[in-house]
Order: sequence, then structure tokens, then C-alpha cells
Amino acid sequence: MSFLPLGVECTHLEVTTPHLPSTLGWAPPSGNWHNGSNELADDGQTPFFVAKNYAQKYLNYENGYKLLAPVQKGPQSGGNFTMDTITMSAKTSNSTVDTITPKQPLAFQLEEGQLSVEVDGESAQLIQDDVLFVPANTTFSYYATVPVTKFLYVSGGADGFDQDLLQNSVEWEYAVYPTYADYSA
Repeated sequence: MSFLPLGVECTHLEVTTPHLPSTLGWAPPSGNWHNGSNELADDGQTPFFVAKNYAQKYLNYENGYKLLAPVQKGPQSGGNFTMDTITMSAKTSNSTVDTITPKQPLAFQLEEGQLSVEVDGESAQLIQDDVLFVPANTTFSYYATVPVTKFLYVSGGADGFDQDLLQNSVEWEYAVYPTYADYSA
């Protein structure tokens, strides 16, 4: 089906879309916005903006790849909570399943992909928009079953779910993890 008038042939179509905030006459007052890295504030009193995929990023390469993008660290929330997005590679046959016992309660909301979880002997496959809540001091395991599994997580306290992952991560400038196996810094 064609939406062009009869006899008109489309050989090249160029569509440009202006950046929405600047189109509306609004953008964050200083710093980068969709054109460079967005830094988180150093405290809980300073407002800040984080554009998708422009936050600081860290690559953890234990048991596959986990790309962490902190949105809220402990200092920015006055020690009340941490929040990140995590993008994971699928579990390979030779990797182990991550099993942790978080010090703080945490919740995941899956954005894309599929995440296999086990909490107190109950297992589930989370898909887009599914939510998981894990109480503090509850052991659970998790792994991605498909490539590019991404979720948002919120954890109570300043020492959230991401703390152990960040300790064994390297700074990363890309919005995706490496395309090849066995990366090491």
C-alpha cells in the first residue's frame, strides 16, 4: 500500500525531528542535555537532570555483563535509597547464577527482556513491566534469559543492591555492554 500520489516515486526520505525540550523553549539550566554525560549531584539538596543513556555508566563483567547506570546514589537521597538501571547479557552455559542477600529491601521493574529470579524457593520469569520486591536480608538469585535484559531497581538505604556490583566494575562510556565474550579491564 502506498500513501504517495500515483506516479510519484519516493527514492529518499529525510525526516528531522527537533529536540523536544529546546523546541518547547526549555532545557536544564546548565550542563549537558542529550549531548554529553550527565553528572549526579553531590548531595540531596541540589536538583539535577539525567537524560536516558547519558548518566554515568559502569560495566561489571562477573558472570556475564551488567551495565549499571546510577540515577540516584545514596548521597543524593540523603542516604534513603539508591536507584539504577541495569542492562544484562544473557546467562551463558559456563557462567554462574548471581545469588545475593541484600542488606536493604529492593524492587525491580523490568523494562525489556526477561529476567529469571528465585526468592525463597519460588521462581518466576519477569517480563516487561513486571515488578519484584525482595525484603532486606532475603537471599535471591537472578539472571537474564535473553540478550539485552534491562530493569530499573530501587533499593532502600545508601548501601543498595548496586554497591557490590559497582565495587567490581569499570567506568564505561557506552549505553550497551561489549558484543564479545570474556571482556576484562
